[in-house]
Amino acid sequence: MSIKLTISQLPVLNLYCFYLQVLEEEKLAENAQRMGELLRAELQKLPKDIVTTVRGKGLLNAIIIKETKGTALSFSKKSCPIGDHFLLTRVKI
Repeated sequence: MSIKLTISQLPVLNLYCFYLQVLEEEKLAENAQRMGELLRAELQKLPKDIVTTVRGKGLLNAIIIKETKGTALSFSKKSCPIGDHFLLTRVKI
């Protein structure tokens, strides 16, 4: 298999190779896995009557927050409904 590149594509290829090298040398994937496990472990400790589900992989996580009245936690919902749920964009404490 041969790959044909134009002169204009070489800087992009060099940049891509540089990013892959940084990912490997800095062990970013392994760090994201470790930090995600730590995050999920700490989130699992929250009260089950507010946070019902925590799941994810690496630093990409989903947290199901039960809507309750009178909670000190207020959050804004992005206006794109997904079934009966909304995409949580930021949390204000």
